[in-house]
Amino acid sequence: MRSVTGRLKPETGFLGKPHPVGAALKQLSKMKRQIFLLFSLALFLVSCTKQPKDYPPEPQIYYQYVRPQLLDLNDTAGVQIALKFTDGDGDLGTDASAQNKNIFLKDSRDTSASPFTIRQPFPFIEDYMRPTKGGLEGFITINLGRQFFSITDSLHLALRKDTLHYTIYIQDDAGNKSNTVQTDPIYLQF
Repeated sequence: MRSVTGRLKPETGFLGKPHPVGAALKQLSKMKRQIFLLFSLALFLVSCTKQPKDYPPEPQIYYQYVRPQLLDLNDTAGVQIALKFTDGDGDLGTDASAQNKNIFLKDSRDTSASPFTIRQPFPFIEDYMRPTKGGLEGFITINLGRQFFSITDSLHLALRKDTLHYTIYIQDDAGNKSNTVQTDPIYLQF
């Protein structure tokens, strides 16, 4: 009699005929794989969920850029100042009518005691753009036209040049004042 060496497949019995216990083992192994894949997918989806960011209730601003830095008053429309902002309670940009002017800019050439030279409204942020939980964050651009860059003294009129920068802060609807940032120098010529 000849001996047969090798492994039998669990789903087959003697002489290669199907075995009911082997088929059950194969089905159980397939179910384990499916459960493992479903569990892995659920774990992946839960780990990808964005957690709301926790910011303080006082707004914070971060200076990004000013463009252009060289402003020719004869042919340039103005400058753009870009800021990043965060606010923990999200009460910024709630005034659709733009009556609430809560961006404050101080021209470095202004020697008055006033804490600001220019007030601008914060851009309105639609409800669908606001997070349901957590703080508010985003970017804003402040556009300043030529009228904000007039030459005010005779020395700079004679030189036909001037240099300035802006110091900026914002205030939310609750009256919380942000930190103060300063722009890069803006060079005027005309």
